[in-house]
Amino acid sequence: MDNKNHKQRSYDERTRKSASARSRAVDRFCFSVLTVALTASLVACGSGQGTRPAVNGTGGTASSVGGNTGMGGTAPSPTGGASPSGSGGAVSGGNRSSGGGGVASGGSASGGSPGGNVGTGGSGTAGAAGGSLGATGGGLGMTGGVGGTANSSGGVGGSVGAGSVAGAGGTDMYPLMKVLPLFSASDVPAKGPMESAPSAKGWTSPVTLPMRTGNGIAQHPILYVGENYNRIILVNQGKVAWTYDTTPGSELDDIWMLSNGNILYSHMTFIEEITPKKEVVWHYKPATGEIHTCQPIGLEKVLFVENALPMARVRVYNKTTSAFEVDQMLDAGTDQHSEFRRFRKTGAGTYLGSFMAQGKVVEFDKDFKILWTFTTPRPWSGVRLKNGNTLILDETQQTCKEVNSALQVVWQLKSSGDFVLPAGVSFGGSQTCERLSSGNTVLFGHSSNIGNAQGVEVTATKEIAWILQDWINLGDATAAQFLDEPGYPEVPGDTNH
Repeated sequence: MDNKNHKQRSYDERTRKSASARSRAVDRFCFSVLTVALTASLVACGSGQGTRPAVNGTGGTASSVGGNTGMGGTAPSPTGGASPSGSGGAVSGGNRSSGGGGVASGGSASGGSPGGNVGTGGSGTAGAAGGSLGATGGGLGMTGGVGGTANSSGGVGGSVGAGSVAGAGGTDMYPLMKVLPLFSASDVPAKGPMESAPSAKGWTSPVTLPMRTGNGIAQHPILYVGENYNRIILVNQGKVAWTYDTTPGSELDDIWMLSNGNILYSHMTFIEEITPKKEVVWHYKPATGEIHTCQPIGLEKVLFVENALPMARVRVYNKTTSAFEVDQMLDAGTDQHSEFRRFRKTGAGTYLGSFMAQGKVVEFDKDFKILWTFTTPRPWSGVRLKNGNTLILDETQQTCKEVNSALQVVWQLKSSGDFVLPAGVSFGGSQTCERLSSGNTVLFGHSSNIGNAQGVEVTATKEIAWILQDWINLGDATAAQFLDEPGYPEVPGDTNH
Protein backbone atom coordinates (compact mmCIF):
# COMPACT_ATOMS: atom_id res chain seq x y z
CA MET A 1 0.00 0.00 0.00
CA ASP A 2 2.88 2.40 0.92
CA ASN A 3 4.53 1.65 -2.39
CA LYS A 4 1.28 2.36 -4.22
CA ASN A 5 0.83 5.68 -2.38
CA HIS A 6 4.41 6.62 -3.13
CA LYS A 7 3.83 6.01 -6.86
CA GLN A 8 0.65 8.06 -6.77
CA ARG A 9 2.44 10.97 -5.05
CA SER A 10 5.22 10.82 -7.64
CA TYR A 11 2.69 10.85 -10.47
CA ASP A 12 0.85 13.82 -8.94
CA GLU A 13 4.13 15.70 -8.48
CA ARG A 14 5.13 15.15 -12.12
CA THR A 15 1.67 16.25 -13.30
CA ARG A 16 1.86 19.41 -11.19
CA LYS A 17 5.30 20.29 -12.51
CA SER A 18 4.25 19.63 -16.11
CA ALA A 19 1.17 21.85 -15.74
CA SER A 20 3.27 24.55 -14.12
CA ALA A 21 5.77 24.40 -16.95
CA ARG A 22 3.02 24.67 -19.54
CA SER A 23 1.53 27.61 -17.70
CA ARG A 24 4.89 29.40 -17.60
CA ALA A 25 5.36 28.72 -21.32
CA VAL A 26 1.95 30.21 -22.14
CA ASP A 27 2.73 33.24 -19.95
CA ARG A 28 6.06 33.76 -21.73
CA PHE A 29 4.36 33.41 -25.15
CA CYS A 30 1.59 35.91 -24.34
CA PHE A 31 4.10 38.36 -22.84
CA SER A 32 6.26 38.04 -25.94
CA VAL A 33 3.37 38.65 -28.33
CA LEU A 34 2.07 41.59 -26.31
CA THR A 35 5.54 43.15 -26.20
CA VAL A 36 5.99 42.83 -29.95
CA ALA A 37 2.48 44.10 -30.66
CA LEU A 38 2.89 47.10 -28.39
CA THR A 39 6.21 47.90 -30.04
CA ALA A 40 4.57 47.72 -33.47
CA SER A 41 1.74 49.92 -32.22
CA LEU A 42 4.18 52.54 -30.92
CA VAL A 43 6.01 52.56 -34.22
CA ALA A 44 2.75 52.88 -36.11
CA CYS A 45 1.55 55.73 -33.91
CA GLY A 46 4.66 57.62 -34.85
CA SER A 47 4.05 57.15 -38.56
CA GLY A 48 1.64 60.10 -38.80
CA GLN A 49 -1.07 58.05 -40.53
CA GLY A 50 -3.73 58.74 -37.92
CA THR A 51 -6.47 56.51 -36.64
CA ARG A 52 -9.74 55.20 -38.04
CA PRO A 53 -13.12 55.50 -36.35
CA ALA A 54 -14.36 52.45 -34.51
CA VAL A 55 -16.86 50.23 -36.29
CA ASN A 56 -19.71 50.10 -33.83
CA GLY A 57 -23.16 48.65 -34.14
CA THR A 58 -26.27 48.42 -32.06
CA GLY A 59 -27.23 45.25 -30.27
CA GLY A 60 -25.66 41.88 -29.90
CA THR A 61 -22.11 40.90 -29.06
CA ALA A 62 -19.06 40.18 -31.09
CA SER A 63 -17.60 36.71 -30.70
CA SER A 64 -15.66 34.13 -32.61
CA VAL A 65 -18.68 33.33 -34.70
CA GLY A 66 -20.34 36.72 -34.74
CA GLY A 67 -18.66 39.66 -36.38
CA ASN A 68 -18.51 43.34 -35.57
CA THR A 69 -21.24 44.38 -33.15
CA GLY A 70 -22.20 46.18 -30.03
CA MET A 71 -22.33 49.61 -28.59
CA GLY A 72 -19.22 49.02 -26.50
CA GLY A 73 -15.88 50.75 -26.42
CA THR A 74 -12.92 50.39 -28.74
CA ALA A 75 -9.70 48.48 -28.60
CA PRO A 76 -6.44 49.80 -30.05
CA SER A 77 -4.89 48.47 -33.21
CA PRO A 78 -1.79 49.81 -34.97
CA THR A 79 -2.11 52.67 -37.48
CA GLY A 80 -5.52 51.57 -38.70
CA GLY A 81 -7.28 52.92 -35.65
CA ALA A 82 -9.72 51.38 -33.26
CA SER A 83 -11.05 47.92 -33.74
CA PRO A 84 -14.72 47.10 -33.31
CA SER A 85 -15.79 45.89 -29.93
CA GLY A 86 -19.06 44.99 -28.28
CA SER A 87 -20.92 45.61 -25.11
CA GLY A 88 -21.08 41.98 -24.14
CA GLY A 89 -18.29 40.14 -25.86
CA ALA A 90 -14.77 40.23 -27.17
CA VAL A 91 -13.75 40.81 -30.75
CA SER A 92 -11.99 38.00 -32.54
CA GLY A 93 -9.10 39.53 -34.32
CA GLY A 94 -9.31 43.30 -34.31
CA ASN A 95 -9.50 45.78 -37.13
CA ARG A 96 -7.32 46.48 -40.13
CA SER A 97 -4.45 48.91 -40.11
CA SER A 98 -3.33 51.03 -43.00
CA GLY A 99 -0.11 49.20 -43.59
CA GLY A 100 2.81 47.43 -42.09
CA GLY A 101 3.58 43.78 -41.67
CA GLY A 102 2.25 41.27 -39.21
CA VAL A 103 2.29 41.55 -35.44
CA ALA A 104 5.66 43.16 -35.81
CA SER A 105 6.70 45.09 -38.90
CA GLY A 106 7.23 42.69 -41.76
CA GLY A 107 6.14 39.51 -40.05
CA SER A 108 3.25 37.46 -38.75
CA ALA A 109 2.56 35.50 -35.63
CA SER A 110 0.98 32.11 -35.37
CA GLY A 111 -2.22 32.02 -33.40
CA GLY A 112 -1.77 28.34 -32.70
CA SER A 113 -3.58 25.42 -34.21
CA PRO A 114 -7.08 26.89 -33.73
CA GLY A 115 -6.20 30.18 -35.37
CA GLY A 116 -3.89 31.32 -38.11
CA ASN A 117 -1.75 34.26 -39.03
CA VAL A 118 -2.35 37.61 -37.44
CA GLY A 119 -1.29 40.87 -39.02
CA THR A 120 -2.17 44.03 -40.81
CA GLY A 121 -3.02 42.56 -44.15
CA GLY A 122 -0.65 39.60 -44.22
CA SER A 123 -1.69 36.67 -46.32
CA GLY A 124 -1.85 33.96 -43.69
CA THR A 125 -4.47 31.25 -43.64
CA ALA A 126 -7.28 31.75 -41.19
CA GLY A 127 -8.60 29.09 -38.89
CA ALA A 128 -11.86 27.22 -39.02
CA ALA A 129 -13.79 30.21 -37.80
CA GLY A 130 -13.22 31.96 -41.12
CA GLY A 131 -11.06 34.92 -40.29
CA SER A 132 -11.06 34.89 -36.53
CA LEU A 133 -8.24 33.60 -34.37
CA GLY A 134 -9.71 30.16 -34.08
CA ALA A 135 -12.96 28.98 -32.58
CA THR A 136 -12.51 31.03 -29.42
CA GLY A 137 -10.44 33.90 -30.75
CA GLY A 138 -7.15 32.16 -30.04
CA GLY A 139 -6.63 34.23 -26.92
CA LEU A 140 -4.88 37.02 -28.82
CA GLY A 141 -8.00 38.25 -30.57
CA MET A 142 -9.83 38.54 -27.29
CA THR A 143 -8.01 41.81 -26.60
CA GLY A 144 -9.48 43.40 -29.70
CA GLY A 145 -6.58 42.93 -32.06
CA VAL A 146 -3.21 42.69 -30.34
CA GLY A 147 -1.56 42.00 -33.62
CA GLY A 148 -3.83 43.88 -35.99
CA THR A 149 -5.93 42.13 -38.60
CA ALA A 150 -7.30 38.64 -38.55
CA ASN A 151 -7.23 37.61 -42.19
CA SER A 152 -10.24 35.92 -43.71
CA SER A 153 -9.70 32.65 -45.48
CA GLY A 154 -10.95 34.03 -48.79
CA GLY A 155 -8.78 37.09 -49.24
CA VAL A 156 -6.66 39.84 -47.75
CA GLY A 157 -7.91 41.37 -44.53
CA GLY A 158 -11.53 40.60 -43.97
CA SER A 159 -13.97 40.86 -41.11
CA VAL A 160 -13.91 38.83 -37.95
CA GLY A 161 -15.44 35.58 -36.85
CA ALA A 162 -17.37 33.03 -38.83
CA GLY A 163 -19.37 35.84 -40.36
CA SER A 164 -16.30 37.28 -42.07
CA VAL A 165 -16.49 38.48 -45.64
CA ALA A 166 -14.33 36.23 -47.76
CA GLY A 167 -12.33 38.01 -50.43
CA ALA A 168 -13.05 41.45 -48.99
CA GLY A 169 -11.22 43.94 -46.87
CA GLY A 170 -7.55 44.76 -46.78
CA THR A 171 -5.02 47.20 -45.43
CA ASP A 172 -5.60 50.32 -47.55
CA MET A 173 -7.64 52.98 -45.77
CA TYR A 174 -8.80 54.52 -49.08
CA PRO A 175 -9.23 51.58 -51.48
CA LEU A 176 -11.55 53.36 -53.92
CA MET A 177 -9.01 56.07 -54.67
CA LYS A 178 -6.61 53.34 -55.83
CA VAL A 179 -9.01 51.99 -58.49
CA LEU A 180 -10.05 55.32 -60.02
CA PRO A 181 -7.35 55.14 -62.74
CA LEU A 182 -9.17 52.07 -64.12
CA PHE A 183 -11.96 54.33 -65.35
CA SER A 184 -9.67 56.52 -67.45
CA ALA A 185 -7.55 53.72 -68.92
CA SER A 186 -7.08 53.58 -72.68
CA ASP A 187 -9.10 50.37 -73.01
CA VAL A 188 -12.31 51.86 -71.57
CA PRO A 189 -14.79 52.17 -74.47
CA ALA A 190 -16.93 55.21 -75.08
CA LYS A 191 -19.96 52.92 -74.96
CA GLY A 192 -20.27 49.51 -73.37
CA PRO A 193 -21.68 46.42 -75.16
CA MET A 194 -24.94 46.58 -73.18
CA GLU A 195 -25.01 50.33 -72.58
CA SER A 196 -28.09 52.26 -73.65
CA ALA A 197 -28.29 55.45 -75.64
CA PRO A 198 -28.13 58.62 -73.51
CA SER A 199 -31.41 59.59 -71.86
CA ALA A 200 -33.02 62.90 -72.71
CA LYS A 201 -32.47 65.56 -70.06
CA GLY A 202 -35.54 66.88 -68.31
CA TRP A 203 -33.99 70.33 -67.98
CA THR A 204 -32.15 72.92 -70.04
CA SER A 205 -28.56 73.25 -68.92
CA PRO A 206 -27.29 76.77 -68.17
CA VAL A 207 -24.53 78.28 -70.28
CA THR A 208 -22.28 78.93 -67.29
CA LEU A 209 -22.11 77.61 -63.77
CA PRO A 210 -22.92 79.86 -60.79
CA MET A 211 -20.29 80.57 -58.16
CA ARG A 212 -21.14 78.64 -55.02
CA THR A 213 -19.51 77.78 -51.68
CA GLY A 214 -16.86 75.12 -52.09
CA ASN A 215 -15.19 73.82 -55.23
CA GLY A 216 -18.08 72.58 -57.31
CA ILE A 217 -17.57 69.05 -58.61
CA ALA A 218 -13.92 69.28 -57.57
CA GLN A 219 -14.96 69.17 -53.89
CA HIS A 220 -15.11 65.36 -53.71
CA PRO A 221 -14.66 62.40 -56.06
CA ILE A 222 -18.15 60.90 -56.19
CA LEU A 223 -20.24 58.22 -57.88
CA TYR A 224 -23.57 59.88 -58.57
CA VAL A 225 -27.11 58.91 -59.67
CA GLY A 226 -30.56 60.50 -59.82
CA GLU A 227 -34.07 59.13 -60.25
CA ASN A 228 -34.84 61.45 -63.16
CA TYR A 229 -31.76 60.82 -65.28
CA ASN A 230 -30.66 57.29 -66.18
CA ARG A 231 -26.94 58.01 -66.25
CA ILE A 232 -24.33 56.85 -63.72
CA ILE A 233 -21.73 59.59 -63.38
CA LEU A 234 -18.24 59.30 -61.93
CA VAL A 235 -16.67 62.61 -60.95
CA ASN A 236 -12.95 62.86 -60.21
CA GLN A 237 -10.51 65.76 -60.05
CA GLY A 238 -13.16 68.30 -60.93
CA LYS A 239 -14.49 66.69 -64.09
CA VAL A 240 -16.74 63.89 -65.30
CA ALA A 241 -14.30 61.00 -65.61
CA TRP A 242 -16.71 58.23 -66.68
CA THR A 243 -20.38 57.69 -67.44
CA TYR A 244 -22.68 54.75 -68.06
CA ASP A 245 -26.15 55.14 -69.56
CA THR A 246 -28.65 52.63 -68.24
CA THR A 247 -32.00 51.56 -69.67
CA PRO A 248 -34.25 54.65 -69.60
CA GLY A 249 -37.56 54.96 -67.85
CA SER A 250 -36.82 53.65 -64.36
CA GLU A 251 -35.31 54.93 -61.12
CA LEU A 252 -31.64 54.73 -60.16
CA ASP A 253 -31.77 54.65 -56.36
CA ASP A 254 -28.70 52.87 -55.00
CA ILE A 255 -25.09 52.88 -56.19
CA TRP A 256 -21.83 51.32 -55.00
CA MET A 257 -18.25 51.20 -56.23
CA LEU A 258 -16.46 48.10 -54.91
CA SER A 259 -12.79 47.88 -53.98
CA ASN A 260 -12.09 45.98 -57.23
CA GLY A 261 -13.50 48.89 -59.26
CA ASN A 262 -16.78 47.24 -60.23
CA ILE A 263 -20.02 49.19 -59.84
CA LEU A 264 -23.20 47.71 -58.38
CA TYR A 265 -26.46 49.60 -58.84
CA SER A 266 -30.23 49.22 -58.59
CA HIS A 267 -32.38 50.18 -61.56
CA MET A 268 -35.86 49.49 -60.09
CA THR A 269 -36.48 46.81 -62.72
CA PHE A 270 -33.16 45.01 -62.13
CA ILE A 271 -29.83 45.16 -60.34
CA GLU A 272 -26.53 44.91 -62.15
CA GLU A 273 -22.76 44.86 -61.67
CA ILE A 274 -20.49 46.38 -64.33
CA THR A 275 -16.73 46.81 -64.68
CA PRO A 276 -14.82 50.03 -65.40
CA LYS A 277 -14.66 48.74 -69.00
CA LYS A 278 -18.49 48.83 -69.01
CA GLU A 279 -18.85 45.05 -69.15
CA VAL A 280 -21.88 43.53 -67.40
CA VAL A 281 -20.57 40.79 -65.11
CA TRP A 282 -23.79 40.11 -63.20
CA HIS A 283 -27.43 40.93 -63.82
CA TYR A 284 -30.55 40.00 -61.87
CA LYS A 285 -34.13 40.75 -62.82
CA PRO A 286 -36.96 39.75 -60.47
CA ALA A 287 -39.89 37.78 -61.82
CA THR A 288 -42.23 40.43 -60.42
CA GLY A 289 -41.91 43.59 -58.40
CA GLU A 290 -39.22 46.25 -58.10
CA ILE A 291 -35.73 46.61 -56.64
CA HIS A 292 -34.68 49.97 -55.18
CA THR A 293 -31.84 48.94 -52.88
CA CYS A 294 -28.72 46.79 -53.03
CA GLN A 295 -25.58 46.26 -50.97
CA PRO A 296 -22.43 44.26 -51.70
CA ILE A 297 -21.58 41.68 -49.03
CA GLY A 298 -18.01 40.84 -49.87
CA LEU A 299 -17.17 40.66 -53.54
CA GLU A 300 -19.25 37.51 -54.03
CA LYS A 301 -22.66 38.34 -52.52
CA VAL A 302 -25.40 40.95 -52.94
CA LEU A 303 -28.12 41.93 -50.48
CA PHE A 304 -31.29 43.39 -52.01
CA VAL A 305 -35.03 43.68 -51.46
CA GLU A 306 -37.72 42.81 -53.96
CA ASN A 307 -40.70 45.12 -53.44
CA ALA A 308 -43.57 42.76 -54.20
CA LEU A 309 -47.09 41.82 -53.13
CA PRO A 310 -48.37 40.37 -50.94
CA MET A 311 -44.96 40.38 -49.19
CA ALA A 312 -41.62 42.05 -49.82
CA ARG A 313 -38.62 39.75 -50.07
CA VAL A 314 -35.16 40.28 -48.51
CA ARG A 315 -32.57 38.23 -50.37
CA VAL A 316 -28.83 37.60 -50.33
CA TYR A 317 -27.51 36.08 -53.53
CA ASN A 318 -24.15 34.35 -53.86
CA LYS A 319 -22.81 35.05 -57.35
CA THR A 320 -20.20 32.29 -57.05
CA THR A 321 -22.58 29.47 -56.11
CA SER A 322 -25.63 30.94 -57.89
CA ALA A 323 -27.67 30.36 -54.75
CA PHE A 324 -29.77 32.49 -52.43
CA GLU A 325 -28.33 32.38 -48.91
CA VAL A 326 -31.09 34.54 -47.41
CA ASP A 327 -34.69 34.60 -48.59
CA GLN A 328 -36.92 36.31 -46.04
CA MET A 329 -40.47 37.51 -46.57
CA LEU A 330 -41.53 40.75 -44.82
CA ASP A 331 -44.92 42.43 -44.55
CA ALA A 332 -44.28 45.98 -45.82
CA GLY A 333 -47.83 47.11 -46.64
CA THR A 334 -49.94 47.15 -49.78
CA ASP A 335 -48.16 49.82 -51.84
CA GLN A 336 -45.55 47.82 -53.76
CA HIS A 337 -43.63 50.82 -55.10
CA SER A 338 -43.26 52.37 -51.65
CA GLU A 339 -42.46 49.29 -49.56
CA PHE A 340 -38.70 49.80 -49.23
CA ARG A 341 -35.91 52.04 -50.39
CA ARG A 342 -32.76 51.55 -48.28
CA PHE A 343 -32.09 48.19 -46.69
CA ARG A 344 -28.69 47.55 -45.12
CA LYS A 345 -26.73 44.86 -43.33
CA THR A 346 -24.73 46.34 -40.47
CA GLY A 347 -21.29 45.47 -39.20
CA ALA A 348 -23.02 43.68 -36.33
CA GLY A 349 -24.68 41.25 -38.74
CA THR A 350 -28.10 42.81 -38.14
CA TYR A 351 -30.41 44.23 -40.81
CA LEU A 352 -31.67 47.81 -40.99
CA GLY A 353 -34.83 48.33 -43.06
CA SER A 354 -36.56 51.59 -44.02
CA PHE A 355 -40.26 50.71 -44.35
CA MET A 356 -41.17 53.78 -46.36
CA ALA A 357 -44.91 53.14 -46.79
CA GLN A 358 -45.37 52.01 -43.18
CA GLY A 359 -43.44 54.94 -41.67
CA LYS A 360 -40.84 53.10 -39.63
CA VAL A 361 -37.20 52.05 -39.53
CA VAL A 362 -36.65 48.60 -38.06
CA GLU A 363 -33.50 46.80 -36.98
CA PHE A 364 -33.66 42.99 -37.15
CA ASP A 365 -31.25 40.44 -35.81
CA LYS A 366 -29.73 37.86 -38.15
CA ASP A 367 -32.88 35.71 -37.80
CA PHE A 368 -35.14 38.70 -38.57
CA LYS A 369 -36.41 39.11 -35.04
CA ILE A 370 -37.16 42.78 -34.33
CA LEU A 371 -34.61 44.53 -32.11
CA TRP A 372 -36.14 48.02 -32.25
CA THR A 373 -38.51 50.21 -34.27
CA PHE A 374 -38.25 53.96 -34.86
CA THR A 375 -41.33 55.67 -36.30
CA THR A 376 -41.10 58.58 -38.75
CA PRO A 377 -43.60 59.55 -41.49
CA ARG A 378 -41.78 58.38 -44.63
CA PRO A 379 -38.22 57.07 -44.15
CA TRP A 380 -36.45 56.87 -47.50
CA SER A 381 -33.03 55.88 -46.20
CA GLY A 382 -31.48 54.61 -43.00
CA VAL A 383 -27.85 53.62 -42.48
CA ARG A 384 -25.78 52.66 -39.45
CA LEU A 385 -22.99 55.10 -38.67
CA LYS A 386 -19.61 54.13 -37.29
CA ASN A 387 -20.46 55.85 -34.01
CA GLY A 388 -23.29 53.35 -33.51
CA ASN A 389 -26.10 55.79 -34.29
CA THR A 390 -28.47 55.51 -37.26
CA LEU A 391 -28.81 58.23 -39.92
CA ILE A 392 -32.35 58.45 -41.33
CA LEU A 393 -33.74 60.65 -44.09
CA ASP A 394 -37.49 61.28 -43.93
CA GLU A 395 -38.81 62.24 -47.37
CA THR A 396 -42.01 63.82 -46.06
CA GLN A 397 -40.32 65.93 -43.41
CA GLN A 398 -37.30 66.63 -45.65
CA THR A 399 -35.18 66.03 -42.58
CA CYS A 400 -32.03 64.06 -41.90
CA LYS A 401 -32.11 62.61 -38.37
CA GLU A 402 -29.34 61.00 -36.34
CA VAL A 403 -30.89 58.56 -33.87
CA ASN A 404 -29.06 56.85 -31.01
CA SER A 405 -29.61 53.36 -29.59
CA ALA A 406 -32.18 54.75 -27.14
CA LEU A 407 -34.16 55.94 -30.19
CA GLN A 408 -33.53 59.60 -29.37
CA VAL A 409 -32.86 62.15 -32.11
CA VAL A 410 -29.46 63.53 -31.14
CA TRP A 411 -28.94 65.68 -34.26
CA GLN A 412 -31.02 66.65 -37.26
CA LEU A 413 -30.81 68.71 -40.42
CA LYS A 414 -33.87 70.17 -42.13
CA SER A 415 -33.65 71.11 -45.80
CA SER A 416 -35.43 74.37 -45.04
CA GLY A 417 -34.62 76.58 -42.09
CA ASP A 418 -31.43 74.92 -40.85
CA PHE A 419 -29.14 76.56 -43.41
CA VAL A 420 -29.36 79.63 -45.62
CA LEU A 421 -28.79 79.30 -49.36
CA PRO A 422 -27.86 82.19 -51.67
CA ALA A 423 -30.67 84.26 -53.15
CA GLY A 424 -32.42 82.47 -55.98
CA VAL A 425 -31.23 78.99 -54.94
CA SER A 426 -33.77 76.46 -53.70
CA PHE A 427 -33.49 72.93 -52.37
CA GLY A 428 -36.01 70.10 -52.34
CA GLY A 429 -36.84 66.50 -53.00
CA SER A 430 -34.30 65.11 -50.55
CA GLN A 431 -34.18 61.32 -50.26
CA THR A 432 -30.70 60.52 -48.93
CA CYS A 433 -28.03 62.03 -46.74
CA GLU A 434 -24.44 60.92 -46.14
CA ARG A 435 -22.23 61.37 -43.08
CA LEU A 436 -18.59 61.98 -43.98
CA SER A 437 -15.60 60.99 -41.88
CA SER A 438 -14.97 64.70 -41.27
CA GLY A 439 -18.23 64.81 -39.34
CA ASN A 440 -19.94 66.85 -42.05
CA THR A 441 -23.28 65.75 -43.48
CA VAL A 442 -24.35 65.99 -47.12
CA LEU A 443 -28.02 66.32 -48.05
CA PHE A 444 -29.01 65.46 -51.64
CA GLY A 445 -32.02 66.65 -53.65
CA HIS A 446 -33.55 64.97 -56.71
CA SER A 447 -35.66 67.82 -58.07
CA SER A 448 -34.91 68.55 -61.76
CA ASN A 449 -35.26 72.30 -61.41
CA ILE A 450 -31.92 73.92 -62.33
CA GLY A 451 -32.58 76.59 -59.69
CA ASN A 452 -32.16 73.83 -57.11
CA ALA A 453 -28.92 72.86 -55.46
CA GLN A 454 -28.27 69.15 -55.98
CA GLY A 455 -26.39 68.79 -52.72
CA VAL A 456 -25.51 70.76 -49.60
CA GLU A 457 -22.70 69.82 -47.20
CA VAL A 458 -22.87 71.24 -43.70
CA THR A 459 -20.75 71.00 -40.57
CA ALA A 460 -21.99 69.62 -37.25
CA THR A 461 -22.99 73.21 -36.38
CA LYS A 462 -24.88 73.45 -39.70
CA GLU A 463 -22.53 75.87 -41.40
CA ILE A 464 -22.42 75.38 -45.17
CA ALA A 465 -19.16 73.87 -46.42
CA TRP A 466 -20.23 73.07 -49.99
CA ILE A 467 -23.10 73.79 -52.34
CA LEU A 468 -23.35 71.50 -55.36
CA GLN A 469 -25.23 73.15 -58.23
CA ASP A 470 -23.97 71.90 -61.57
CA TRP A 471 -26.67 71.29 -64.15
CA ILE A 472 -24.15 71.15 -66.98
CA ASN A 473 -22.27 68.05 -65.87
CA LEU A 474 -24.80 66.40 -63.56
CA GLY A 475 -28.50 65.63 -63.29
CA ASP A 476 -30.68 65.41 -60.21
CA ALA A 477 -29.24 63.76 -57.11
CA THR A 478 -30.90 60.81 -55.46
CA ALA A 479 -27.77 59.16 -54.10
CA ALA A 480 -24.00 59.43 -54.23
CA GLN A 481 -21.04 57.53 -52.87
CA PHE A 482 -18.04 59.55 -51.72
CA LEU A 483 -14.95 57.84 -53.08
CA ASP A 484 -12.46 59.66 -50.84
CA GLU A 485 -13.97 58.16 -47.68
CA PRO A 486 -12.06 55.46 -45.77
CA GLY A 487 -13.19 51.84 -45.70
CA TYR A 488 -14.12 48.90 -47.87
CA PRO A 489 -17.67 49.30 -49.19
CA GLU A 490 -18.26 45.56 -49.45
CA VAL A 491 -17.50 45.03 -45.75
CA PRO A 492 -20.70 45.87 -43.81
CA GLY A 493 -20.03 48.56 -41.24
CA ASP A 494 -16.74 49.67 -42.77
CA THR A 495 -18.26 52.80 -44.34
CA ASN A 496 -21.22 55.10 -43.66
CA HIS A 497 -22.73 54.53 -47.11
